[in-house]
Amino acid sequence: MMALDYRGFLARTSSLSAYPFTSRRPQHHPTFVALQVASLLNAPLPDVPDPQTPRSRQLISILASLQSIHPSVPALEQALRDFQALKEHAGSSEETELEWAVVRRLVVRTYEECMERLMREAAQDEIAAEWWGRVERVGGGTGWYLFETIPQRICNLAITVIHQPNPMFSLLHPTRHLPPPPHSPSPTHLSPLIAHLFRLPPSPAPTTLIALLDPLRLARLECRYHKTHLFKARDERAEAVGGMLRWFYRLTDLKSGTEAFANEVMRLPAMLPGQLDVSGSIDTTPSSAASYLLTTLDALQRSSQAHGALVSPHAPPSRWTRIWPRLVFAPIIAYFAARSLYASREQVWGWIKDAKETVQGFLTSWVIEPVKDIIKTIRTGEGDVKVVSKEGLKSDLDSLERMAVALATDKLKYTAEQQAELTSSIRAGDLTTVLRIYEDDIKSPLRSAIGGTLVRTLLIQVQKTKVDVDVALSGIDKLLKSQELTFAFVGVAPSITILYFAGSWVSRFWSSGRGRGRYGGQHKREEAWLALRRVEHLLLAPEPLKPLTQGLLVLSLSSLRTYAQTYLPARTRLREGFLEDVGDLEDVSLERGDKRVVVQRMRADWGTVLGWSTVAGKV
Repeated sequence: MMALDYRGFLARTSSLSAYPFTSRRPQHHPTFVALQVASLLNAPLPDVPDPQTPRSRQLISILASLQSIHPSVPALEQALRDFQALKEHAGSSEETELEWAVVRRLVVRTYEECMERLMREAAQDEIAAEWWGRVERVGGGTGWYLFETIPQRICNLAITVIHQPNPMFSLLHPTRHLPPPPHSPSPTHLSPLIAHLFRLPPSPAPTTLIALLDPLRLARLECRYHKTHLFKARDERAEAVGGMLRWFYRLTDLKSGTEAFANEVMRLPAMLPGQLDVSGSIDTTPSSAASYLLTTLDALQRSSQAHGALVSPHAPPSRWTRIWPRLVFAPIIAYFAARSLYASREQVWGWIKDAKETVQGFLTSWVIEPVKDIIKTIRTGEGDVKVVSKEGLKSDLDSLERMAVALATDKLKYTAEQQAELTSSIRAGDLTTVLRIYEDDIKSPLRSAIGGTLVRTLLIQVQKTKVDVDVALSGIDKLLKSQELTFAFVGVAPSITILYFAGSWVSRFWSSGRGRGRYGGQHKREEAWLALRRVEHLLLAPEPLKPLTQGLLVLSLSSLRTYAQTYLPARTRLREGFLEDVGDLEDVSLERGDKRVVVQRMRADWGTVLGWSTVAGKV
């Protein structure tokens, strides 16, 4: 089957290795380097008339081992050894082209491994340096760090003293010192004893231990010292990344098998940090290229080991060093807190019951019942807002009519028709007849008060006043009725506002407690903002870009891509648009002015969503 279509065999091998039959495999996110080399790895392979020859089968097997997304270093080394073990054979021209295609893929995979390793180490250095920077900036963080590392400092100092021939003299003698590194942030006068306590280089002329009176300053100097070394190590890695990026662009323009191609492959090991140039005659054979690639992987391993030894003294304290105060004091605090709670358990239980009743009363009286009234008002149009009832107004008006009609009948001898007319006048608010009787009675008030109708007319007027008041209150009742829904919403608004703020606080507390928070949390969004700001700063560098500048630019873009692929929600416009913008910044065909426009677009489009507008003021 392989003899019929070896390209189909390689395609199936690639698909099986990239997407195995498991649903629990984490999703693979392509990195900047993987996207960069994808076009070369997917380049068409030459035709092989007879793939069944032993040499062709071996070449196809090596190609199959290189088809995974990112082969491991042992797999890559094995592929190089297998290729180097192939005996020189004058085969057909198509087979020779296949051999050089294998060489080109081996070169690309070796370059990919070198770039991934260097970028990963540079990112780790930057993360560690940023940790020291945060500790240095925050005053409380510096003090807490100093408290966390007290046991470690005392232990290190004790070990150093014990291993000295004359301990105290050796530590306090002015001549026992290490030369400070370039641009060292250590003070000009620092004794070796303080240097051992704070992991700083001693100065040539140490003075008294008066510096111990300001330990926070020394702790900040220590943070700055470690941060400086870590940024220096990061810049070394970034410069190598920039140099290898230029080397790769030159290599893509060269044809395999030429002397220029072999010269570039020979230069690859020397581009790694701390490695010497490999001298020798240029050999254009495929086995020679494989030999240089094996040398490159070995040099990469040595460079990584040297880098680890260089940055390990400047690494942040271990997790156990940072959490020992919690492990020691948390049980003690918890014990005394539990003891205090148990001693006042009745009072605490009373507080809990009062809080429960308060919450229940608030929800019932100020949320549930008002909402029910609103729903009832909307559904039936009837509410509980009433100033005066219709029945009370009707009874007062009927009483006024009977009193006036009885007076008119007794005093003026009204007929039935006149009584009906008087009733209509009273309903219209006209009491002219009663007022005329009152005017006649007031002419002789004493006689009318004793035997007349003065008192009756006065009482009728009092009843008329009561009816007028009821009518006015009925108008107010209608006005309130028309605005009853508004009053109901105004009444429930404070309780709903309290519930909203309480729910928002609980939601923020829950999100922060889950660790990552929204879009990676504030810390990750701040890192993305800093990476974008660094990209904008590096784009202002003059042409041509130095390898360090180009490497830092690649690291910043890789950080933005990793942030989007890790923390932005998948299958959303936010993530897709963010990655499109990052892809524009990675595009080498765009001018730097266009890339600065892309940066401004990213700030405008994603700054509000990711909260970048508030990041600059955070400590």
